Amino acid sequence: MLPLVLDLLEKRVVVFGGGDVGLRKAKYFEDEADVIVVSREFHPGFDSLRVSRIEGEAMDHVVELVDRSDIVIAATDDEALNQMICDMAQEKGKLFNQAHGAGNFLIPSVVNKGTYLVAISTLGSSPALSSFLRERLERELNDEIGLMGQLLQELRSELRSTVSDQGERERLLHSVLDDEETWKLLDASYERAIDRAREVARREDE
Repeated sequence: MLPLVLDLLEKRVVVFGGGDVGLRKAKYFEDEADVIVVSREFHPGFDSLRVSRIEGEAMDHVVELVDRSDIVIAATDDEALNQMICDMAQEKGKLFNQAHGAGNFLIPSVVNKGTYLVAISTLGSSPALSSFLRERLERELNDEIGLMGQLLQELRSELRSTVSDQGERERLLHSVLDDEETWKLLDASYERAIDRAREVARREDE
């Protein structure tokens, strides 16, 4: 398996199952895709999610919704039903994930810091370890790294108008990352830090 970052704008994710697992899966996708959840009953947590809900038996909707979906999540409390949903999704060439079993993609634990994100997976072997690593990274990845991401994005945009070679732009940006003074200034003032970064880039470009 390979990690990818996907743009799910205007894509449809169908989640079969409205319990704890279905809630986690729906919450993962709610900000990025059109999410539909099918279940006889729904966890109270669904009340705060921006997803569409269909109340009823999964079997009554599975053929239609798998056809209309881009991603299928089987998260019911019936393992045989989950397997049937995944088999159908596979036959139709869909991306699918089974809550407690196989699928052709996995949902990672994610640390999202705005200007960057880190996805963690043990390839299904140890969800507890994935959660542990996510919690540890949440604590250890500080705000300075996010500010540095913002600074590099701004500087990269400026360099595009003055440095035509992409490889050279990357070299200049790496020189900023290696500059301890820029990192120190991020603690005190973003403006002073980016002025320092511009100075470092100019010096390296001479």
